[in-house]
Amino acid sequence: MPTAIRLSAFISATAKVRCVASSSEKCARMARAMTGAARFIREKPAEALEILRKRFDRLDPQVLNAAWQVVSKAHAQDTRVTIVGLENSQRVSIEAGLLDPKDALKSFDGLFTDEFLQ
Repeated sequence: MPTAIRLSAFISATAKVRCVASSSEKCARMARAMTGAARFIREKPAEALEILRKRFDRLDPQVLNAAWQVVSKAHAQDTRVTIVGLENSQRVSIEAGLLDPKDALKSFDGLFTDEFLQ
């Protein structure tokens, strides 16, 4: 798997500052849930795949199996957001044509926090 994908901020949540300030406990619960989901995917990939089979029951099982071999390895080992992860996510988005280079951020300072992962 390309390093750019492994080091991407693959799991993240976006919220407005005022929402985070007024709902910090909800944000903490969401962060714990996302961390738990990433751990479940890493520690029990076969069980996670079975959950996906139910959700994507019309998808060809061979296609789902092949996709899972890539996607399950791309999930974060550590759910903390880092500048490197955000930079790599942005680069992957540009390379994939999902983000126009002119819209790329020059800095991610002040745009994220890990306080809810404590």
